[in-house]
Amino acid sequence: MIPKSASPTILVVDDFDDVRFMLRQWLRGRGFRVVEATSGQQAVEVARLEHPNLILMDIGMPGGDGLNATLNIRENAETRDVPVVVVSAYGAEHYRDAALQVGCAGFVAKPINFEELENLISRLLPAA
Repeated sequence: MIPKSASPTILVVDDFDDVRFMLRQWLRGRGFRVVEATSGQQAVEVARLEHPNLILMDIGMPGGDGLNATLNIRENAETRDVPVVVVSAYGAEHYRDAALQVGCAGFVAKPINFEELENLISRLLPAA
């Protein structure tokens, strides 16, 4: 998947450096601009400053979990419509349900199925 217009920005939120590195490399290889955050609290701030086209959000992180961060992102008029996809090792059904309840557009369990993630990104960013 290669974006057709200016590179859409994807915010990758995860407290593990190796996960952010892997996602950053994979996304850049597909033509996306990538910005990063290491906590839910930082994700809210980066989303407000960078205006990403999509957010890939972990759930379990120190400094604010991904579900609360998503709620805060939804409360801000500038970021409320940005699609948030949970990418988490918390794969139980109740975490998926909680993610949908706070307004997430999708859920991808770790280990990441990149074909599933690519299909979800293509659906959420149709102009890409």
